Amino acid sequence: MSSMGPTASKISPAVLAAKKLKKLRNAQWRNNVEYFFAACVGIFVLAYILSELRLRLARKSKTRSRLQALLNLTKRAALCSFKVPLVRCRVYLPMLLLWPLVLTFLGAAFLVHTQNFTITTIASRTGQVGAACLPPLFFLSMKNSPIALLIGSSHEKLNIVHRWTGRTVVTTFLVHTITYCVGYAKQGKLVQLRRLSNIYGMAAFAAMLLLAVSSISMARRRHYELFYVLHWVFTILTLAFAWFHDSDNIPYVKASAGIIAGDLVLRIIRVLLAAPYSGAELANINEDLVSLTIPRPRFGPMRTWVPGSHAFLNIPSVTGFHQHHPFTICSIPEDGHIRFVIKKQKGFTDALHKRDVGTVRCLVDGPYGSLEMTRFALFPKVLLIAGGVGITFALPVLRSLLSRKTPPEAITFIWSTNNVSTFKYFEQELRAVQASHEASTSKVELKVKLVFTSRLVSSSSSINSESEVSADIGTDQEKWPVTKDLNEKTYFTETPSKSLFEYVSGRISLTNTVAEELQHIERLAIGVCGPNKLILDAKNTISAQLASSGKDIFLYTEEFEW
Repeated sequence: MSSMGPTASKISPAVLAAKKLKKLRNAQWRNNVEYFFAACVGIFVLAYILSELRLRLARKSKTRSRLQALLNLTKRAALCSFKVPLVRCRVYLPMLLLWPLVLTFLGAAFLVHTQNFTITTIASRTGQVGAACLPPLFFLSMKNSPIALLIGSSHEKLNIVHRWTGRTVVTTFLVHTITYCVGYAKQGKLVQLRRLSNIYGMAAFAAMLLLAVSSISMARRRHYELFYVLHWVFTILTLAFAWFHDSDNIPYVKASAGIIAGDLVLRIIRVLLAAPYSGAELANINEDLVSLTIPRPRFGPMRTWVPGSHAFLNIPSVTGFHQHHPFTICSIPEDGHIRFVIKKQKGFTDALHKRDVGTVRCLVDGPYGSLEMTRFALFPKVLLIAGGVGITFALPVLRSLLSRKTPPEAITFIWSTNNVSTFKYFEQELRAVQASHEASTSKVELKVKLVFTSRLVSSSSSINSESEVSADIGTDQEKWPVTKDLNEKTYFTETPSKSLFEYVSGRISLTNTVAEELQHIERLAIGVCGPNKLILDAKNTISAQLASSGKDIFLYTEEFEW
C-alpha cells in the first residue's frame, strides 16, 4: 500500500533525504531476498554434486561409509511422519519444520538493514519482501526449470518448494495489509484505504489469497480442471493489481511475467518439435483403463526419454486447447512408440473413456522426469513396488534396468492390484519381459511378485466359487492357492518351471519385504509408485529400516499428486 506520510506542495530537503534513504533500504531489502534464494539454490546444487560423487564412490566400495550413519539420520528426518489425532491426518516432519524456516526467513528480512522498527517499517518492508519473492515463486513453478537440472530433480519435486514459497508470499502480504490498516487507524486516516493505489493493493492480496485457497491439495486432486483454470486467472489478477498498486513492484511483476511467458514459449516449442498434433490410437483395455499410443517422433524432445518419465497430454476434441494433463509414459524408447495407460477418474479421464476408440489428435508436452531415477543403476540391488496403475511407472523402469550394459545384480518387482482385468492385462506384459530376460545372456537375478489384494473367497465359500475366482484371475488352483484367512501368513506358490513369477493372495508386508531384500547387501535402491497410502507406508518402512539396519537405502517415490 502507499505511504502513510503527509503530503505537501513543497518538499523540504529533510523529507527528500528521508525518501532517498527509504528507497535505498527498500532496494536493500529486496536484494536480500534475491541473495537468500540464490544461496539456497547454491546449497542444493552443492548437495547434489556431493551426493552424486558419494554414490559413485560407494558403488566401488563394498564396505559401509563412515558418513552413512549421519546420512541415514538425515534421511530418517526427511521421511519421518506422525499422526495428528484431532484432524486425523499424518504430518511429515520436513513439512512441520518449513513453517519455522519461513518465519526465520521473514524475521531475518526484518532484522537486516533495520534501524527504526515501527509499524510503518513492518508495513513497508513486508510489501517489499513479498514483491521480491514473486520472481522466485514463478521460477520454481516452471516446467522447464533450470534449477531442476542443476539439482538433478524435476518440476514436480520442486513444486513443493513452490507451494511453500507461495505460502511465504501470502504471509508477507497478509502482514503488509494488516499493518498498513492498523497504521492508518492510529493516524486517523482510514480514508486513505479508499485511494485507488490501496484498492489495487487489497485486490492483489485478495487474488493471491484465493490463489492459495484454490491450491489446497484436496481441492486440487478432486477438481483438477477447475484448479488449473483458477490458478491462471488468479495469477494474472495478482500480477496486474500488484503492477498498479506500487511502482516499486513493476520490475518484479515484469520479471514474473517474463518467467511465465518464457516457460510457455519453451513448452510450445517442445510441443511443436515433439509430436505436433499427432495421431494417437485410443483403445479400451477394460472398464477402468484406456491406452493411448503415439508414434515416436524422429527428432525433438520426445525422441527419447528416461523410463518412468511423464508428459502432458492435450486432446482438443475432448477438452479444447486450454487443458494439459500429466500421465506417465508406459513405454521405453526402444519400443518405437509413446504409450500411455490412463485410469478413469473424473473430468478429462472420464471424458476420454467415453470417447469412441480409434485415432485422435493430441498435443504432447514432454518428457518430464527426475534424473534421480538414473540412480537405480548405481545400486547392486533394486526393489520396485507398484500399486494399481502405478505399474505404468515401474514397468518401464524395470525394462530399462534389464537392458542396461551395466545393470544391477538383482531386481525384485512387486505389483499389487485389486482389479482382475487390469491384473490380466499387465501380467501378459510382464510375461513378455520375463521371456525376453530368459532369452538374453543377462545375469541379473530377477524376481517378480504379483499381488492380488482382493479377498478371493471367504471362509464359507464353496469349492465351486473358488474355481470361478481362480478362473477369473487366469490361473488354476495349483498356481494360485486360495487361503481361508488372508490375515494369516501369506501363501506363495511356485509358478510353472522356469517362471520368475510368484503369485500372492492378500497383502504383503512392506517391512518384511524390505528386510528380506536387505539381507547380505549394504546398499539398496527402492522405487515406489502408487496411491498415497502405499507411499506413506513405504516411507515409514524405510525410515524404520534406516534406524535398525544402518545400511545405505535410496528411496524414490512417484506419487499421484499434482
